[in-house]
Amino acid sequence: MISKILQQFNRSNYKLSIVSCQLILFISIFFCQFASLSAQDFKRDYKSAKDFFEEKKFNFAMDAFKPLMVYDKANPYSEYATFYYALSAYHQNYWTVAKESLLQMKALHPEWEQIDEVNYWLSAIYFQQGEYFQALRMLYAMKSARDLESIEQMKNNYLLKIYDEEIIRLLLEEFPGEITLLKRFITRLVGKGEFAMARELIVLNGLDENDFNFQSERKVVFKDQYRVAALFPFLAATLEPSPTSKRNQSTLDLYQGMKFATDSLRKLGINIELVGYDTERKLEAVARVMAHEEMKSIDVLIGPLFPDEMPPVTEFSKVNGMPMVNPISNSADYLAENPNALLLQPDFAAIGTASANALARRKLKRPCVVLYGEAPKDTMMANAFLKRAEELNIKVVLARQISKANSHEVYTTLVNPTKFDKFRNPIEFQLKKDSIGSVFVASDDELIFTKVISSIDRRADSVIIIGQDTWIDKPSMDFDKFERLHIMMSSPGYTDVFSPEYHAFRKRYVNHFGILPTTFAKMGFESMMFIGKSLKEFGSGLVSGLQQSVEMPGSLGRMYHFPEAQCNKEVPFVHFEYGELRVLYDY
Repeated sequence: MISKILQQFNRSNYKLSIVSCQLILFISIFFCQFASLSAQDFKRDYKSAKDFFEEKKFNFAMDAFKPLMVYDKANPYSEYATFYYALSAYHQNYWTVAKESLLQMKALHPEWEQIDEVNYWLSAIYFQQGEYFQALRMLYAMKSARDLESIEQMKNNYLLKIYDEEIIRLLLEEFPGEITLLKRFITRLVGKGEFAMARELIVLNGLDENDFNFQSERKVVFKDQYRVAALFPFLAATLEPSPTSKRNQSTLDLYQGMKFATDSLRKLGINIELVGYDTERKLEAVARVMAHEEMKSIDVLIGPLFPDEMPPVTEFSKVNGMPMVNPISNSADYLAENPNALLLQPDFAAIGTASANALARRKLKRPCVVLYGEAPKDTMMANAFLKRAEELNIKVVLARQISKANSHEVYTTLVNPTKFDKFRNPIEFQLKKDSIGSVFVASDDELIFTKVISSIDRRADSVIIIGQDTWIDKPSMDFDKFERLHIMMSSPGYTDVFSPEYHAFRKRYVNHFGILPTTFAKMGFESMMFIGKSLKEFGSGLVSGLQQSVEMPGSLGRMYHFPEAQCNKEVPFVHFEYGELRVLYDY
């Protein structure tokens, strides 16, 4: 009986085994077919995305590559999809998206066969964003000579546009073999008239002196009347006779202030003929203006106001030895290896240096933290500050670049709590209370400086913040906090509105035009008064004369000083006192 039951059980088990095997075989075949179909889908989708890319339909390409970026064993296109997704973003000027995708590639797939392409395109993005150190580091990380001609072309395209000497010097320290940087440095020396040092470097490095523009000295001429050209985007064709503000109102106010100054100069016996030329905000219009024969009778060029309009004016200034002045810019790009160019405002490096001088005056015993943004001007300010701080023996315990992606590091750096009271309020931080005396913030990015202000407020210790007066232009700023935290700010365009000089100017302006002067009208008046007085004193040798002179007072209370420099080195610092913005001191 038992044997029959066992036989029956064995037969049932045998049938069940056959069914199980058939089921397993069916499932295996199904998944193999599914995997094959999935592979076919990945291949098809990748080809479709690549077609969009080749057709330069980059927005469609990004959408098509995105689902293929996810890692899957059956997906052999993950790395390539991420790479082309980044390039699609790059070609649409989505620099941050492209950079983050490529950096992710470097982190997750450092041994990818096309990693050199990742480095190349990261370099292109860093160059585009003015992060020259990072750009060159990416190029030096490449293991194979991708395309030497395109690499050199890219380097020349960006490195030859660096006009800040401090940036050039620091780059040469890290990349001494970069001949492009060396040429740029020599060009700057020539532009400043330091011919002996320039020639020494040319000989030492086997370069050709004919590649550099060594200008001969020109005779200084004095006149009874000087002609000054204002190369501004007046946009005359778009102006209508209405009382409403125009889209280029700041330009019109700047010119009106300058025109008003010529009347004041005439009373001082200084005759200026101010001639306005409309650049129309177009390079070809600027070129047409500079081609006019009458331009050779001009004594000083004021403008252009925008960097992309500069080339024809710079060339004309260099060839004719004509002073070229910008009254509002802080960018050393305006100088463009032109020894005749002048900034009436301090450049960003000068602001960084002055910030270190201002901090040294406070005689703090505790060290400093330096935080700066991604913009090229932020790097220039920070580097200049760090250099001057070292010379002044100011100890800097931390210097960190803050981007949108890592902005949280402001909090983790300054207010990362390590100890709490019984109400869970932080009473101690990783960067201990009273362990630092100051924070220099080289950025006007609201995302950065508001977090710094919030952090220092939360620390509740005696830390001084050094920033820029552009911070107070933001509508969300709490000025009470500025005063309570003793925030000091560089203020290159500061004018004491309570001074007798400003009151006299304002009264005369209102009587003449029937309206209050705007900030740009004030800047126009101040700059034209300074240029007029400088022409009387130095004639056609205005630039070299200013570079060899001592401090000169302006007409509305500010100072000018160009010690062997092409920008004004005087930088006022301000703070809030009893709710009013007051000057601390000048540097």
